[in-house]
Amino acid sequence: MIAALLLGSAAVAAEPIHPERWINKGYHQSGLVRSDVSGVMRFRLTIASDGRTIRCEIPLSSGVVGFDAHICALLTARAAFHPARNGQDMPAFAIYEGRAALRGLRKRPSISTAADYIVKLQRFPLGLGIGGIVSVVLDIDAAGKILNCQVNPETDSKKADAKLGAVACQQASALDPDPVFDGDGKPVATVRDINVGFKIDGA
Repeated sequence: MIAALLLGSAAVAAEPIHPERWINKGYHQSGLVRSDVSGVMRFRLTIASDGRTIRCEIPLSSGVVGFDAHICALLTARAAFHPARNGQDMPAFAIYEGRAALRGLRKRPSISTAADYIVKLQRFPLGLGIGGIVSVVLDIDAAGKILNCQVNPETDSKKADAKLGAVACQQASALDPDPVFDGDGKPVATVRDINVGFKIDGA
């Protein structure tokens, strides 16, 4: 199963364009920033094949009244991407997930990515240190079937790519992706990158 997923042409994930600008500009005029408020939300963006954000969902709320909806509104209006490409090298819809953090008055709200899943190992392969994240790119058809899995070429650690990529794809292959719909409500094939984190069991 792992070998099958690793074969085939590699899909290319949607690449965010200046994500540092998505939520900062004009944010302090929103009325949501107070010195006693902090929180972290997770968001999921649906990206059209031309790189536009067409939908924002909130898998995990920050618990801060108004923050999640305001961030989603900003992301829908401002978040742009270099389009994803599927295994046939054609522009494709994509899913992009991340976190937005609110840290009171002293720090601007920020966007980051984190591991979507954690894999615990008894030990790391020689030369890989004690932890890390491997990003893999999934090519998914309109019915939600994973057609292909490849290590994201933008992943920083080439050693981790070679030694842990197959394990990351095995983890990703266990997913049952939710259907993704275009602006007209029609199910569409998508490209999605998944961040798989690795750590020593018991650490």
